[in-house]
Amino acid sequence: MKHIRNTPFPFRPFALHISSEQVPDCRKLTYLFSREGGVASYIQKRRLHLARQCLRDQRHAHKSIADIGLEHGFLYAPNFTRAFQQTYGMTPRETRAMARRTWLAGERESPSWFYRASRWGL
Repeated sequence: MKHIRNTPFPFRPFALHISSEQVPDCRKLTYLFSREGGVASYIQKRRLHLARQCLRDQRHAHKSIADIGLEHGFLYAPNFTRAFQQTYGMTPRETRAMARRTWLAGERESPSWFYRASRWGL
């Protein structure tokens, strides 16, 4: 449980978003997150999204992929890579390489993944 508290996930705004004044019971949480696949699935998707942003951000280029995974709650690099690839269809290494090409070309990153992938023949 320690690794959950040390991640940059915004738990306070998350809790306030779920319920304005009281902590919802387990059934209510299950209902609220049923579309997301459950609370744990939502948190993992959120962590992966934040990790993906770091991988694509030039300010984090000095960090290893394993360190970025660890900062976002993945204790083991293979678990991070597996979850990332299942969610985004590419590995963290491929994501960073694609972002590096964008940095080197001096382009701003397009909001469309399909646009960027088409430029590199993916």
